[in-house]
Amino acid sequence: MEGNKLDITKYPIYPFIAFFNMFIILTLYSIIGFIGMYIYFNIFNGTFVLVSMGILLGFIFQWAYNACHECLHRTFVKSKKVNEFLGVLLSTITILNFNMFKTYHLQHHANTFGEYETEPIEKNIGSFGEYLLNFIVPLFWVDNWMQSFNTFRNKFPLNIYGKKPPRVSKEQRPKIIRDGFILLTFLGGIVTLTVYYPFWMLFLYWIPLYTSFIFDFYFLLPRHYNVDRIPGINYQNAQTTISNPITRFFICNINYHTEHHINPGIAQHHLPKIHEILKKDMEHIQRSYMKFHLGLAKSYFR
Repeated sequence: MEGNKLDITKYPIYPFIAFFNMFIILTLYSIIGFIGMYIYFNIFNGTFVLVSMGILLGFIFQWAYNACHECLHRTFVKSKKVNEFLGVLLSTITILNFNMFKTYHLQHHANTFGEYETEPIEKNIGSFGEYLLNFIVPLFWVDNWMQSFNTFRNKFPLNIYGKKPPRVSKEQRPKIIRDGFILLTFLGGIVTLTVYYPFWMLFLYWIPLYTSFIFDFYFLLPRHYNVDRIPGINYQNAQTTISNPITRFFICNINYHTEHHINPGIAQHHLPKIHEILKKDMEHIQRSYMKFHLGLAKSYFR
């Protein structure tokens, strides 16, 4: 099956798709934010309006994390430098250190379920309480912050998952430190704005940011959960989840996760076509995200 890796030259990157998608995201975020605030101040100023807006904006916001994932694979646009620039930009607004995330993730691809796996994909969630905790607390982000901070000190303890920390090369370390300073500068600016404009920042940035973490976990968990944990055999150690076109747009088609692991150099806009080519050989396909999570939640009460 691993011989089914495809010739990526037949699936070129179309940068206009990336920039068009960015335009759609910014437009939707602005429109929903404006409508929500207008309703709240002029029609109905109940908590329901603010919560609904926070959920909608959070769903849109989590696009940035998935687009950042494209950038680290250099499949968002053609240019290496533009991928780096956009990756740093998109990861910073989601409060991630881009090059630390890149270090984690590329080692995850190289060592999926192996000795040097850097992401907690082999972890089983043992109880409903633990399941809810993973929704509520953005653990991967916490681990990213820890490792980013420790890069400044050139010290890498075991991460919060009890796993080996990612191996940081001499070339990568200054980039991680740079991204750490960018992140701290951004946070300083955001906190300052929050002091002066607490209401606007809370409901147009902080709540959507937090709800985006929840959506990220919702879409992340099925990718490697309860699969065959065989290092190097991507058609068995990753899982694809079928989803609707709207959801696929906002998660950058990463629901086609087995296809992505077999062909990580192919841009997200080609993954539906790749799915049609490879699906007959794939071991793990979920019919929907909702069915996956409902099935997992129900399993805790049997």
